[in-house]
Amino acid sequence: MASDLDNLEFLSLVSRVTQEIENYIGVNDKVLAEFVIDLHGQSNKSLSEFKSKLQAVGAEFPDSFVENVDRLILSLHPKHKKKLTTNGEVAAKGDGELTEEERKRRMFPGLALENQEVEPVVSDDVFLKELGDLVSGKKRPSELERSPKRQRTERSPPRRRSPSPPRGGRGYDDRRGRSSRPALDDRPILFKIYNGRISGLKEFGAFVQLEGVAGRVEGMVHVSNIQTGTRVNSASDLLSKGQNVKVKVISVAGNRIGLSMKDVDQVSGRDLTPHLRIKSEAEMEEERRHAARASMSGANAVPLNSKDEGPKRSAKRLTSPERWEIKQLISSGALDPSEYPDLDEDMHNPMVQAEVEEELDVEIREDEPPFLAGQTKRTLDLSPVKIVKAPDGSLNRAALAGASLAKERRELRQQEANEQADSEARDFSQPWLDPMAKESDRVFAQDMRGSLKGQKAGE
Repeated sequence: MASDLDNLEFLSLVSRVTQEIENYIGVNDKVLAEFVIDLHGQSNKSLSEFKSKLQAVGAEFPDSFVENVDRLILSLHPKHKKKLTTNGEVAAKGDGELTEEERKRRMFPGLALENQEVEPVVSDDVFLKELGDLVSGKKRPSELERSPKRQRTERSPPRRRSPSPPRGGRGYDDRRGRSSRPALDDRPILFKIYNGRISGLKEFGAFVQLEGVAGRVEGMVHVSNIQTGTRVNSASDLLSKGQNVKVKVISVAGNRIGLSMKDVDQVSGRDLTPHLRIKSEAEMEEERRHAARASMSGANAVPLNSKDEGPKRSAKRLTSPERWEIKQLISSGALDPSEYPDLDEDMHNPMVQAEVEEELDVEIREDEPPFLAGQTKRTLDLSPVKIVKAPDGSLNRAALAGASLAKERRELRQQEANEQADSEARDFSQPWLDPMAKESDRVFAQDMRGSLKGQKAGE
């Protein structure tokens, strides 16, 4: 049972060390973590020996990372944990195990510093002499010679808490790293390039967690924006979860962030679409200056050759069928809603007036042009339309013979109905003799024949 618990604790240690290595170098490999733990087991006598073994195999980690891994191994490794006997005493240490005092010194290096005795500011004799002068009301001779600055310096206790690290040590490196680290953006900036890591894969694209943005911010790279020149059926064909990529923000709509990988060189991080870029401070200042000048001088302050001309709104008011058709096209995705921002405002906006249709008067010249001489209605002598009757025509013959044809068809249908009624031999007297028969079965032969004739005539 104890061995199973030791194995679980060792697996937990391997997972923690793997996470630390992944956070530092971006490699998620449990075999590498077990190798580092094995090196620590071979050199557990001192931290310097552990560092030297790591450097010998080519792992040049900083001191802060090595000390952090050392503390994790000492606190989580089952071999270094305190083992108590049944009497409550500490079990005997083997050759390869650390003592409890050494283990605590390595886990808490800040608390392992030696205590320093506080030196008195003044000696006892000088203190008694000054106290006597204070009671007698005399001034100390050194008080006249001492400057105010020196007096404040001597009264303040010396700072001897802990020696400051050298300029090349860990503290200096941490401060320099924090100062040189770029500031995080509050939200993703449009057309800016970020480093990211793929957090999820779907058939239609990949989700990328952005670095350099405050908080956990994720965007989506569509399959059409992964790589140029090739058709991608699934994002998993080219990408894998946990892969580091470089992406460019191409759209921001609320919490939905659209990213693109094909606009960025994945090796050098160079922008492949420089026309879509972040505006500089000079350009933004120029735009603000133009806006301020336009607001001060009125609507006519826009120059004639201005390039930034907004979409011109049509003075014609859309009719209800046209508005309905445009809404249907927008719902189907055929039109962009941004092209019709005032679609719903036209109905309730009093400034928009219906277009007044102008009445046009067309005058016809009565003068005959030279190239139509003799070809107009005024000069041509057209004969009137004559109505000619044809008694022997097909239409006249069909109209005269229509009544006789209808009578023949009616007689044929009646004859067929009589033949069908006679062909159905049925005993109509049996339902009348049976007291338990239904009312619907008690019919007369003449009624049955009449119903058959009616059905046949209806057909």
